Amino acid sequence: MENFSTSKPPYGAFPAFLNFIQELNEHPLPQVIDRSVMGSRNGTSRSEIMSALRFFRLVDDDRRPTQAMRELVGDPSKERIAEMVKIAYAPVIDLDLMTATRGQLDEALLAMGAGGMLAKARAFFLIAATQSGIPLGRVLQTATRPGAPRKRRMKVEAPVAPAPPPAPTRHPFIEGLLTELPPAGGSWKAAKRQLWIEMAERTIDMLFTVEDPQNLPQSARSNGQAPGGGAPGETHNHPRGTENQ
Repeated sequence: MENFSTSKPPYGAFPAFLNFIQELNEHPLPQVIDRSVMGSRNGTSRSEIMSALRFFRLVDDDRRPTQAMRELVGDPSKERIAEMVKIAYAPVIDLDLMTATRGQLDEALLAMGAGGMLAKARAFFLIAATQSGIPLGRVLQTATRPGAPRKRRMKVEAPVAPAPPPAPTRHPFIEGLLTELPPAGGSWKAAKRQLWIEMAERTIDMLFTVEDPQNLPQSARSNGQAPGGGAPGETHNHPRGTENQ
């Protein structure tokens, strides 16, 4: 005679439970579903599978397979699984899952003894219903994740104005030339002006390469030399009477 103790709704992973049933289908059904039948599963997984077996009345209090388990293992079809789920979750099925809310589902599971494992028990049922073809309404279809943490709203900070671009840096020689210029609107001697221009040309020729030197003035192409081949600013005095020689 089969005897059953009151079982709470399972809260493990329904796919793990279903995989175990399918494994039993591949071999003769053991006389007792004990630890050795669970294979290499850890203690938590074994406990969760055993809880589901008891809830669905697939084993008795001595862990012996029931007739319901023999029928399920012999034919682990979607239709038979759906029938098993509907029988075990009768108070939940009576809610009309097409229009029931998650709050109503939770109340029914709590009444069945879900307790502190409510979120996981809800997920087990919803996944079992989905995989066995039991129709769910739109509201329940969005509640299939167990205890999904709410996303925290990110604090939106005011955009920080980008830092101004750094001031362009000039070569020290160029900076030195600029410091020799008179203030805007000022004046300077012609000789000093000419000297500054010659120094600027030499500095520029030293720091930068000219791509098309053929377009430079003759004075620049001769590297700043004055006409006649002398140094810049040098005056050539030709003796009188020899100009036309």
